[in-house]
Amino acid sequence: MSLQDKIAVVSGASRGLGAAIAKAYAKEGAHVAIVYASPSSTQSAEAVKKEIEQLGRKAILIQTDLVKPDCGEVVLRETLKGFNTETIDILVSNAGIYKENHTLEFDAELFDRGGRIVVISSMAATWASPNMDIYSASKAAVNAMMKCWAVSLGKSHGITANAINPGFFPTDINAHFSDELLEKFKNMQAIGHRLADTDDLTGLAVFLA
Repeated sequence: MSLQDKIAVVSGASRGLGAAIAKAYAKEGAHVAIVYASPSSTQSAEAVKKEIEQLGRKAILIQTDLVKPDCGEVVLRETLKGFNTETIDILVSNAGIYKENHTLEFDAELFDRGGRIVVISSMAATWASPNMDIYSASKAAVNAMMKCWAVSLGKSHGITANAINPGFFPTDINAHFSDELLEKFKNMQAIGHRLADTDDLTGLAVFLA
C-alpha cells in the first residue's frame, strides 16, 4: 500500500508504538509530523526523525503538552506550516497516558480531500481487569467516539475513523514492570505465548491509513 507524499501526524511518536507507526508510514512514502509531549523525549524524537529522513521522507518535530486545550491547534498549525500544505491526510492519536486521555481537536475541513484517523486504543476497553477501571473506561469512551466520528465524518468528508485495540506491548511506558509481571503477560497471550512486537501492529496501522 502506497502512502506516497501523504502528510501524517502521529502523536506519542518519540518512542514505542508511535515511533514504529511513524517509521512504517515513512517506509510507505509518507511525510511525518512527530508529536511528543515531554522535552525529555526530544533526543528520542530526533532519532526517529533521522530514521525517517534516511528513508528519503520529510519529518518535523512538534513538542507540545497534549493535555492542554490548545494542543490540537498547535499541532495542526505547526504541521501545515512545516510541510507547507493546506491539508492533512492521516492523523494517528497514540499518546500513551494511563491517567488521562485527550483527543486532538481539529477542523474537518483540513481533510477536505478525504483522510484517515487512527487511534491506538486498548483491549482494556472490553476486558475487565482489577484496578484498571478508569483506564478501561477511558478506552471504551475512545472506541465509542471513533464509531461516532466514522459515521459523522465518513459521509460528509470522506474520512475514515478507526481504533486499534492492542493487547500488552513491552514499550517504554511499562518499562518499570517486573520480570515476573512480564512473564505473566507472556503466558496470557493466546498465540505463541510471546510478548507482542511493534511489527505486529504497524501493518494494520498502514492498512487503515
